[in-house]
Amino acid sequence: MKQIKAFVHRNRVAELIHALDAAGFGRVSLFDVKATLRALSAREQEYSVELGDKVFSEVQVEVFCEDDEVTRAVEIFQ
Repeated sequence: MKQIKAFVHRNRVAELIHALDAAGFGRVSLFDVKATLRALSAREQEYSVELGDKVFSEVQVEVFCEDDEVTRAVEIFQ
């Protein structure tokens, strides 16, 4: 069994989840996370007092699949 983990922009999560579901991937976990990488626009950023820097919200998507399904799952993520 393999675990695939990706950090996905919030506007793309719904599309990704529907595609994974349609392909039969049922072991999907979602986590709200804060990222410090580049946001698509300045409007998405907020200042984090804890981190002392600008952050933006993303979703961490994890899928668990059998070894022979990894290529197909990665293609869906891409």
